[in-house]
Amino acid sequence: MISTTNRGRCQLSIECPLCFSKKTNFLFQAKASRRIREFFRCSNCDLVFVPQRFHLSQTEESQQYTSHNNEKNNDGYIKLLMPVLDAVTKEEKARVLEYGCGPGPVLAGLLEDKGFSVDLYDPYFFPEKKSGKDKYDLLTCTEVVEHFCEPASSWRNLFDRLSSKGKAFILTQWTDLVPSRTGLENWHYIREVTHVAFYSQNTLTWIANHFGCTVNFVAEGLAVFQRK
Repeated sequence: MISTTNRGRCQLSIECPLCFSKKTNFLFQAKASRRIREFFRCSNCDLVFVPQRFHLSQTEESQQYTSHNNEKNNDGYIKLLMPVLDAVTKEEKARVLEYGCGPGPVLAGLLEDKGFSVDLYDPYFFPEKKSGKDKYDLLTCTEVVEHFCEPASSWRNLFDRLSSKGKAFILTQWTDLVPSRTGLENWHYIREVTHVAFYSQNTLTWIANHFGCTVNFVAEGLAVFQRK
């Protein structure tokens, strides 16, 4: 289906990469790292997404991640992780999977200091060395889901790691926190070229229902999913 914006620009209405609905609408174009990208919103699950044709290659994406300063000496990054650390440490001690930990798994170190045993998974930096069928009672995923190029399969893979009644602590900035479409166009979060999927609380609730979980929003940007 073809839709035309009020600026006269013709845009293709494309399938949502999360729920596969065709009920998607073009929002705007915006620049990230000198690249002009298009943004769409799904009216079924409320996902805001960048179409695949604007995604980086795997090599480009990996290079971007190695340039991030997500290290122990970055006070701002440590502050960002504190709500997750506080929430996880209220749970009984269990083996934790840090899903999408990046090249420097800072949260894993913080959790280990609190007495938790932590395994690492990242498709670029800590790929699977076993069968990938291990189940975890606790899973952390901090500032990762916005990078999901194929969110339907990536969310399924994430929840497949959870044991029965297992909990996943998901940290990402929500579109609900941006008051208007104009605010969304100027939002710093969309300026990161590896960010391609953006979630509201409605989107996260849709995900919970679709994958047989409950979800609680326990802090700004922090959602806790639990397997039913």
